[in-house]
Amino acid sequence: MTIPGRFYERVKDRFPNVSAQVQFDIPIAPTGGPTGPMARERAQLRSPDGLRLVQVGRDILVINRLRPYSEFAEWRPDFVEMLALYQELAQPSSFARVGVRYLNKIVVPEPEVELSNYFRLYPEVPEGLGSPHGAFLLRVETTPPAYPDHEFVATFGTSETDDGQPALLLDLYDMAKAPDGALDRIVDLVDEAHVNVAAAFEQSITDEARRLFGEGKVT
Repeated sequence: MTIPGRFYERVKDRFPNVSAQVQFDIPIAPTGGPTGPMARERAQLRSPDGLRLVQVGRDILVINRLRPYSEFAEWRPDFVEMLALYQELAQPSSFARVGVRYLNKIVVPEPEVELSNYFRLYPEVPEGLGSPHGAFLLRVETTPPAYPDHEFVATFGTSETDDGQPALLLDLYDMAKAPDGALDRIVDLVDEAHVNVAAAFEQSITDEARRLFGEGKVT
């Protein structure tokens, strides 16, 4: 746990705001019984504008870009730099998994939304179960479109904005690993994961949704 402190000293000019997050894991013993919770602490380093976040802990490095989102090409250099610094300080011998996740919270300005007008991924509910339906959660594990050796999970469901306004959440998560855990593969895998997520996003929405967003293809 000395790594987060050393990491902070190297980036505190750009990520001066520090906080801590504690995650509790409950491991399972070989006999099948729980062995008690284990606390995993990570340091959260935030930029002055609150839009960029670096999380550092034991065996983990997370780079977050918060709303309003920018293009992948803009935050990619942050990831490459922070990864290089983490490797310098922690000196890992390999990696277990790389994940790229995009959370899209979407507000549709209609009291009752016909999902098929905006999305190509949505639940189909038989009329006999009642219409319109209420809250839902749809999760699909699939082979990603561009790099099929990755794992891909799409989750779509009801949500709400920070002020309680109804919204929809489209959660796209790509995961990858190298057979040998070679560290020099991480950046390439992140680039591939972004391509998968961008392609999946385009396949999940309609032209009406694009007009709602007021933008072209995801970048």
